Amino acid sequence: MAVPRLPPLISRILKEIYGSAFEGCTSLAKISFSSGLESIEDSAFSGCIKLTSVVLPSTLTYLGSAFSGCEKLSTIPKSVEDIGSGAFDDCSGSLKLKVKKNSYAYEYVVDEEIPYSTY
Repeated sequence: MAVPRLPPLISRILKEIYGSAFEGCTSLAKISFSSGLESIEDSAFSGCIKLTSVVLPSTLTYLGSAFSGCEKLSTIPKSVEDIGSGAFDDCSGSLKLKVKKNSYAYEYVVDEEIPYSTY
């Protein structure tokens, strides 16, 4: 199954995913965003119970409480430097975050006792 991608023109101008944008999309399994995306707001992917892969660009700096209830989510890319409170509440399975050492995201995973690796 191909990973859903936004058309190139939209990808280049998309700076933010608003809150609840994909909330409850229970069949969404994978999604990829191109360079330019800077922020994903609260509940953007909440309840996406089949979501296992999210490809985020290195331009992303803020991740709100976006992935609560994503029970099968496995990895979030290392580019995220700021994570909102409760971003991964009710996530189960093999959640493992890649985070920049000594960043806010690093402190977040340590405080929340979320499995992680550093770069």
